[in-house]
Amino acid sequence: MHDPIGSFTRIRELYLSYLDTAFRIEKQAIAEERRKLLRSPGVLCTEPLLEPQPEWVNDERRFDDLLDEQGDQAVLAPLSRHARQLFLKLIRCGLIGRDTAGELYRPYQHQLEMLAKGVRDGQAGIVTSGTGSGKTESFLLPVLATILAEATRKHGGWTPPGPDYLQHRWWCDGQGRSQAASDSKGTYALREGVKIRGLEWDDFDQRHQRAGETRPAAIRALILYPMNALVEDQMARLRAAIDSQDARDLLKRELHGNRIFFGRYTGQTPGGPCYWRPHERELRRSGKPGTTPLKDLIPGVHSERTLTQWKQQVASSRQRRIEDMLEAYARMEDLQRDVRRQIKLQPEQQAGWSQSDEERETAFAFPSTDGGEMLSRWDMQKTPPDILITNISMLNAMLSRSSEQCMLEQTRDWLASDPRNRFTLVIDELHLQRGSEGTEFMYLVRLLMVRLGLDQSERHHQLRLLSSSASLPDKGDCAEESLDFLRDAFADFSLPEGSKRDTWRKAIVPGMIKSRPDQSPLWKLPTDPASVREACLAFWESPKAPTDSDGLLSLEALDGTDPAHTTLMDALGLPPDRDAKHRWLMFARATGQALERACTAPDQPDPRATGIGTIAERIWPGHGWSEGVVEKVIRLLCAVVGCVGEGPSGAEASLPRFRLHTFFKNPEGLYASVVPPSERNVVGLNPVAAYRL
Repeated sequence: MHDPIGSFTRIRELYLSYLDTAFRIEKQAIAEERRKLLRSPGVLCTEPLLEPQPEWVNDERRFDDLLDEQGDQAVLAPLSRHARQLFLKLIRCGLIGRDTAGELYRPYQHQLEMLAKGVRDGQAGIVTSGTGSGKTESFLLPVLATILAEATRKHGGWTPPGPDYLQHRWWCDGQGRSQAASDSKGTYALREGVKIRGLEWDDFDQRHQRAGETRPAAIRALILYPMNALVEDQMARLRAAIDSQDARDLLKRELHGNRIFFGRYTGQTPGGPCYWRPHERELRRSGKPGTTPLKDLIPGVHSERTLTQWKQQVASSRQRRIEDMLEAYARMEDLQRDVRRQIKLQPEQQAGWSQSDEERETAFAFPSTDGGEMLSRWDMQKTPPDILITNISMLNAMLSRSSEQCMLEQTRDWLASDPRNRFTLVIDELHLQRGSEGTEFMYLVRLLMVRLGLDQSERHHQLRLLSSSASLPDKGDCAEESLDFLRDAFADFSLPEGSKRDTWRKAIVPGMIKSRPDQSPLWKLPTDPASVREACLAFWESPKAPTDSDGLLSLEALDGTDPAHTTLMDALGLPPDRDAKHRWLMFARATGQALERACTAPDQPDPRATGIGTIAERIWPGHGWSEGVVEKVIRLLCAVVGCVGEGPSGAEASLPRFRLHTFFKNPEGLYASVVPPSERNVVGLNPVAAYRL
């Protein structure tokens, strides 16, 4: 995104438009005063903050070089050649991006180091590189490599599924239609003629998503996030990585038709706590008369209800939950169809590299009912996904309830069935697990290990621990505290080998920051704020000024043919140049350096996230601009750096990268002004109070 402040502006204006509609003020002057107040930083939202992002050191090797590496030190040494080949093919399907030539981006050093640790026994890996350094790929790479190592074994690998595999859609009728549909108002309900009888509805149990599969279902990797927002971002990444059309075709061809299944298991996952109620199977098979009290059938239950009354309650409750599930799946199928129609795909086709980046992003933002993503708790409870993504609160519930017991038991049985099987635990934002909350979390992890049988010393080698943290100190005095924290948390599971305190130093994988060459700009931004203001506002007032908040500059507009761009650069004093590309590079380099320096306070060694008002003041002290002018000037300069950096000359330019931060909140209320009319932002309001409090 080369115009992040434009995106911020668009979000803010849409929010204001909503407030104007939902909380309409008839008097235009008062409505305008409210809009001005809400646009002020700190009222509805903070001002945009820019944070320079470092460049991380790339490894000398490309991913393809890992195939033929020899020796014990090779990154993928524990994997067979077949597994290596399949792994390298799979990461091409969407996990790793491609450059303009279609080649995979060169991996960062910390990504390959995490990959090497994550495919070996007795090691742990905690990547501590900063935000935007590819930490997610750092743990997804070893997770996928470990799964493929199991799938491709000559003995004990994944077996071909049955002929009806992936053909079961329990939410559809015999004609393949969803059993629910929406009406003209968009309300979903069961189709006419569809009848649900709670205790006799066995479609799910007989036609669950993975019916026909012959390999054991188990949680092979558990990825824990501290909050649901991070889970949602992870789902989009996994859809692109292992559920794109390219990945589906590859797995069908190379894994005998098997899929790598993944699922989000949070409070937002459809299905309620469980499909089968506790003791339901035993009670239905009891053969006792319907008048038998429950307390005579279930030890410890003191209910006076009879078996018949219990069945009626279960039938009614299940009927409602089944109807809700059918409506939820109908809604997802309609959304899937609409998204694929929008990006011009066939109904049964998923997005892949044949589509543009924007189309892929749209497709993978939503779940697909015909892919490897498991969408309901019922399906996951019956056949747990290979990769389960959840949060800490849900893990606590899973370890406490009987409804998820089958998921853990199947995983435990899978681990016990073959000592070569490996369970990978991934903990995101590990540094948050400190204090009393951290203690509770570590007890959860210990309980999980006990439930999976990994607390037994002879099974310790089956656990692999990966984690990420953007702020786990690994230098100075705080580094010693980090080592104590890691040892106390995980030493009971012999990770790393020996569980000695100092061995955890090797488990920490910091990212190496690339030093950018110090280039003296051939031109610098003018120091006169008046000339800068005049030049930038003239650009905004030009006939070709952007009307859409995300439409500021474009790669096509940098060819030197737009007079508004030429006028802008002339007004800022850029030396004339026949080569428009060279002139834009000069503009972007000087602007990028000025913005980056402005994000570093005089008393701080490193740049930090800085508000655009502070940035403008540091570049042009005492400029005297209004907040609106500051926003327009800094937005234009950021767009220049971003647009040139995204273009074909981006690598040559060696420009700094920036991340934008902003925060929105719900307004707490609307209050009457007590400021005298002469001091208000908008004139023309009633000079005399119309109401008394």
